[in-house]
Amino acid sequence: MSTSFDLNRTDIIRTAAQLCGVVAAGDDPDTALLSMGSDFLNVIMKEMQSFGIMLRKLERTTIPLISGTASYTLDASTLDVDTDTSYVSDGNGTDLRLMMIPRGQYMALTDKTTQGQPTQMYVEKTANITVSLYPVPDGNWPTMTIPRVVVIDDMTTASSVTGLQAKYLRAIMLGVAHMIAYAHSLNDKARMLKADYDQALGIAKNDDTERGATRLVANYGLRMRR
Repeated sequence: MSTSFDLNRTDIIRTAAQLCGVVAAGDDPDTALLSMGSDFLNVIMKEMQSFGIMLRKLERTTIPLISGTASYTLDASTLDVDTDTSYVSDGNGTDLRLMMIPRGQYMALTDKTTQGQPTQMYVEKTANITVSLYPVPDGNWPTMTIPRVVVIDDMTTASSVTGLQAKYLRAIMLGVAHMIAYAHSLNDKARMLKADYDQALGIAKNDDTERGATRLVANYGLRMRR
């Protein structure tokens, strides 16, 4: 059983071109169409992020620790560190959980240079995210493993994959298809694909929302006379 289905850049452009009828089933787009489709694909992914759809992935990252060094700056692609699941490992492969603490609690520590087994971590969200450990790791703790929330890379090569959950693929594919259709003056087809894209985009935008019985109504201070 496999659950790892994904489409790379070429797959997305080929399927999008087939959807709008520019490429026949079983055929591949030519170099010019691949180049144009690649630009459209990256535009669509940026557009989705501008609507608040965070195209991101979670990566388990192991970082070498240096004895006596408390803080570690993460790669610039890091958006955040997921909570509750980070740990340090000793030389024998034993993993011990790190508890994430807020800024105020870390700043209140009277001696931030105490060395030993790290039990707490503070994530400072500056331009580049920094993880600070307490106690400061000594030589018995060579690595730290954290789940990084990472921004999706641009689809710059033929083999690039989105790394996204499959539910977003349909919206991305329809977005590229409608732009290819417009570029080929297939206006009726483009309008149909745009409607399908808008619907799929709406589902993606509402993916993390919940609907309940509570309703908020604005009060503008006006009363209607009867």
